Amino acid sequence: MTTPPTGKVICAGLGPGDPDLMSVRADRLVRGALHLAYFRKPGRKGQARQIVEGMLRADVIEYPMEYPVTTELPFDSAEHRRGHGKHPRIARRDDNHPPPRQCQ
Repeated sequence: MTTPPTGKVICAGLGPGDPDLMSVRADRLVRGALHLAYFRKPGRKGQARQIVEGMLRADVIEYPMEYPVTTELPFDSAEHRRGHGKHPRIARRDDNHPPPRQCQ
């Protein structure tokens, strides 16, 4: 009986969204990947996939993982500010605590 081939799953953070700010290691791993998995919304390319455009091997096998992975609420909705009843509120939004930046 032969043992099936094995590999590694490596998670690479792509930084704040600018390919120039990826770590050297993440760049090397992405360029050498035989398989690539990334999150995206249905019908969209996905932020991570857009960042690595032009960096992938011609023979890479892609695995887009579509949302809903999390519950998405509009950033400025009352439910988001309340934590949707699932998460405790950590800080109040006031003059001493500017609103958090919305991720795209």
